[in-house]
Amino acid sequence: MKKKALFVLSMLMLASCNQTPSASVTPSTPDVPSTTPSVVQEVKHAVSVPTDVKGVYVTASVSEAVKDEVVKVTVAMTDPSNYELKTVSVGENVLTGTKDENNDNVMHYEFTMPDADTAITVVTAKKEAPKKDHTLSFEGNGLAYAINMPGEANTNEIVKFKVAAQSGYEITKVSAKAGETDVRVTGDPITGYTMVMPDADVTITAEALGAYFEVTADDEEIVFVPEGSSYDSNKKTVADFVGGFKIGAEVSTSTSKFIRAGTEVELIGARNAFADNVRYFANGNQMETGTDEEYLTYKFVMPAKNVELTVQADQKHINLTTENDAHITSSFYFKDADGNKTPTTSALAGQTVYIDFACTDEENFKLGTPTGKVSRYTDVTKFATSDYEISVSKIEGNTYSIIVPTVVAAAGDIVIKGPELELIYKGKEFVGAYKGYNFYSSSSPTTASLNADGSAKIGSSSYTITGVDEINKTVTLDTEAKTRTIRYDGDIIWTTYDPDAKGKYTDIYAFIKAEGTVSFKKYGNISSFAIYQLSEDGVVKGTLAIDGTNKVAALNPEITMISGDDIFATGAKFVVKKNGELIKVCGVGAEYGTYTNGTDTMVLDGDGKVTFNGTEGTYVISGTKVSVTIGGVTTDYTINVQEKTFTAYVVATNPFYVGTFTGSLEGSTGRSYDCTLIIKADKTGTYTYNGTTYTFSFTDADIKNGTEISFTDNQNRDVTLTIEEVNNLIAIYFETPAGAYFKGDLAKIA
Repeated sequence: MKKKALFVLSMLMLASCNQTPSASVTPSTPDVPSTTPSVVQEVKHAVSVPTDVKGVYVTASVSEAVKDEVVKVTVAMTDPSNYELKTVSVGENVLTGTKDENNDNVMHYEFTMPDADTAITVVTAKKEAPKKDHTLSFEGNGLAYAINMPGEANTNEIVKFKVAAQSGYEITKVSAKAGETDVRVTGDPITGYTMVMPDADVTITAEALGAYFEVTADDEEIVFVPEGSSYDSNKKTVADFVGGFKIGAEVSTSTSKFIRAGTEVELIGARNAFADNVRYFANGNQMETGTDEEYLTYKFVMPAKNVELTVQADQKHINLTTENDAHITSSFYFKDADGNKTPTTSALAGQTVYIDFACTDEENFKLGTPTGKVSRYTDVTKFATSDYEISVSKIEGNTYSIIVPTVVAAAGDIVIKGPELELIYKGKEFVGAYKGYNFYSSSSPTTASLNADGSAKIGSSSYTITGVDEINKTVTLDTEAKTRTIRYDGDIIWTTYDPDAKGKYTDIYAFIKAEGTVSFKKYGNISSFAIYQLSEDGVVKGTLAIDGTNKVAALNPEITMISGDDIFATGAKFVVKKNGELIKVCGVGAEYGTYTNGTDTMVLDGDGKVTFNGTEGTYVISGTKVSVTIGGVTTDYTINVQEKTFTAYVVATNPFYVGTFTGSLEGSTGRSYDCTLIIKADKTGTYTYNGTTYTFSFTDADIKNGTEISFTDNQNRDVTLTIEEVNNLIAIYFETPAGAYFKGDLAKIA
């Protein structure tokens, strides 16, 4: 540009002299300096403005300017909402602008033109939208779409949006949740929807449904014919695998159903004993497994056409496992018609599997009765399970068989257990043949046998010896129906007839080892207290004492005679103990025994004679009060019969049995109840348990020995209260008309 200007200037100068740039002229006269002055024109430089900067429009006051000329630049913001102006510069010079007086989105700049072409540079930046408090997301299951729904919103901001459905469907529901909390949405598909943004992220869900179409499960299309046995008539069709449909909370048990297009459907699967790895298809599309916690479900969305259900499944092999005791081993196998064995660890439903058991220590153990079980689904459409007992049949010796069940849907392996029986009773003194009596219901001899091989028999009932406790001298006998405990001591054993019956002591068997004639003698009344001596040919072999009131029986107790030659002599007096503990004082008062108070000793003979610190005298007893007379001086004491202690008697303002007592009762059937007993000074009272209150009254004649009160309550129950004055306790015992009993210790609280 500069060269062009110089060229033009030169041409003008030549023209003024009537010369051309290309001509060569020889002057005819001498050179003479010109008197006309030369003109120099300033060079202009280009001013360029950007045209593609986003968000602005840039103009300059001139498109060309000479050096040192002031150029003005105007920058107008065309999209101020989304873009902001960062810098305006010329070369490395960043310009400082001023805002237009009339428009905040217009800026004015100026610069001095350098001696060169100049480009104006403008930099803008896209504005970052301020981040809002929470996000919004939309779920329409491919059938519904959100329109103009923002992705973010601030807490308490009003959010507006619309929802449209795919062609052929209609919006049936629009809802929103913040986590598990429902958010209120108002509006309709025409006018749109509105909600107030909570202080949480929100998911908006729209449901769209179309016309009704049918889902069918063919009851003729065979999935497979189960193997394992002859099951032609038990072929499994598609319908056999469908237990119904679940739509929302609604459960239908039909195998076909009309359902609106667009509905989320959970098909309820039905298990059976034969199938495994079951796959469900809707019009050929495999369904996903559902997440229902109660039912076995598979999910699909109802299309706008009828659906045919199909099923694929594999034959189910059920694992065979064992839980044998330590000294028992076993093996599973199939057996063909020729007796050939094929080992196996699994089987099909309906197959017969054989099990051989063996004992690794036959000197000390033997095989008990094997048992089998499998965890099964209690409902073939649900997940809840329970144990199902499998019959284990004895073939011969230690060989057993099972038939894999076909009537259950197994939830686990078949488990067979071979229990061991320890032969600790081999050669023990109680093993042998016994003869005896059922004291309650028979006077004819009954036989029993306990054998070294672990078998046992009482009367006509057969048992297996399953345990022996040498310390407590008990033997446990088992049948499928019950467990019986026998207590033994030397040549005598005894057992209740049925320990599970309500009246625990309704029948009692007692036996002795005998080959000759067995007989017995009885002292007392079995309903309260009795002693039986069992003899063989007149020789006493053992004694059984039965306290019918307290439901205690003792084998071979210690009997100490106070007077008389034996317990059956007229007027005999004696004390019955077992392991040092008093069971019963017979022929004398219940107060019999030696009492202590520090270093003082008082011996009561149960018949009015006392020895106090070595000096003899007499006594009169009333309840727990004992009046002792020695040398004409009478002193009153209070005795504790159980603890065998005595203290000075203190006169009570009320009878000692008056008050409120609380504790618990235990029944013969194992039930337990809290009990409250109230006894008033007028000899009336109540007791309450199991929500029912019973009333009673008694007289002085009902107070036995001063420590025991017996009466019949308003429900015809025979009740006995045994009172301990010192420790403020009452032992309560009563029988129901049905023969059950309740007993317990109650403490005085008032």
